Amino acid sequence: MNPTSMNNMQRIDQSPASHAGGQSYADDRNACDQNDLRCSQGGSYADSALYAGVNNGAVKGTANQSRSVRRPMWWWLLAAFLAFAVIVTGAFVWQRTTSVSAQKIYDELVSLDPNVTEDQLTARGYVYGGQAAYDWHGVDDEEFPAYETADDASIDRFMSDVRAGRESVLRLVVRGVGPSRTSGSGAVGGVSVRVLWFDPSAAADWAEKDDSGRPATIHHDGKGQIREWWWRDGAVVISDKRFARGIQKDEDSFGSGFTGYVLKHQPAIPSDPDSPDTVITRYDENLCMSDNGL
Repeated sequence: MNPTSMNNMQRIDQSPASHAGGQSYADDRNACDQNDLRCSQGGSYADSALYAGVNNGAVKGTANQSRSVRRPMWWWLLAAFLAFAVIVTGAFVWQRTTSVSAQKIYDELVSLDPNVTEDQLTARGYVYGGQAAYDWHGVDDEEFPAYETADDASIDRFMSDVRAGRESVLRLVVRGVGPSRTSGSGAVGGVSVRVLWFDPSAAADWAEKDDSGRPATIHHDGKGQIREWWWRDGAVVISDKRFARGIQKDEDSFGSGFTGYVLKHQPAIPSDPDSPDTVITRYDENLCMSDNGL
């Protein structure tokens, strides 16, 4: 027996006790040696294959993660559509709640308590529209008052909006009887409510005919009218009366140094304006009286 064999046998005899037998240990060792030889002979290839395998796994993992968070195109289109729908719906609801209409004004007035006071109306946002003073203007058997010492600032803002063509609403509480009274009635006291709405989209079509024997004159003045409502003692006494966009200024009204601002009535066109039974009368109204001009 040569020395090399003897050394191998000694190494086998000194194997760890955990192996079941010497031959098994030798087989395992030989397998390990053969693997080591293959790795030493083709190490660069084995390392490259191992590196490539590891990196392929990393790339696949990243791709899988990307696929897990990436959205298809239709998902983004759906999200954009839903966002747009929410914005449009919100804008529509907001416009509905904040827009002005004749029905909303009427509903607001009929909801007032018949015994409402000036202070209560002021607390609800109405501004002082002046004291009704008669002997200013009369048409047929009706007397129309002037309104003295009104809130000039609020009325001035309203007139500025009208001149600029901007929609505007003016809510006034008036001391006394408005908008008119029967001549000689002497009605006084209490409060009246007046709402003026400049509607820039209203068609300014109107008629005048002060003589039944003559044809009516029909006017088409474009767009924009002042629309008026009056409330008194629990009832709407004037509903949607129309006035011209232009507000007439009367210097030194009553000869007392006051400046008057007059709303020029634009009567609606009747169904048969040229009928011999039709007479169309204009009922102008005073907006306010000011001692310093607006």
